[in-house]
Amino acid sequence: MSILTRLARKSASVVRMGGARRRLVAEATLWLALAGLALLVLRFRTIARHLGQGLTPAEAAAKMANASVADGDPLTLVRDIGWAVRRAADHVPFPALCLQQALAAKFMLRRRSITGALHLGVATRKDPGGAMTAHAWLEAAGVEVTGCPVASDYTDVACFV
Repeated sequence: MSILTRLARKSASVVRMGGARRRLVAEATLWLALAGLALLVLRFRTIARHLGQGLTPAEAAAKMANASVADGDPLTLVRDIGWAVRRAADHVPFPALCLQQALAAKFMLRRRSITGALHLGVATRKDPGGAMTAHAWLEAAGVEVTGCPVASDYTDVACFV
């Protein structure tokens, strides 16, 4: 399939979306680009200062159980944000991996006063080359937003709420 054919199909699918979903995908695209740029030029320590309170996974679970959400139907909004971030990540012209997706969704939720827990994990087994494998995922309002389901061989090592 040629590049022009793929671009035409993607453009047509965006045109068929409703206005609210189209705006969410546009916002997600912007946040994915900003997250990717931030990860290229800043140390993670600097980025982490803007992610919220660093907690252990157990502390994060307790805090998320008591977290309040904005008025309206937060579950639908949280699901829609997750959908928009995943959709945008599939269509941007740069790699938007799990960490960029989790960062983008975290900031989109924060704009709407919804608390999200960004998890960072490492695999307990190494890949065949001996390298460590890491993963990032985001949960909010009891909904798995990005990077889910998480494989059972990942250990949650850090969480930002």
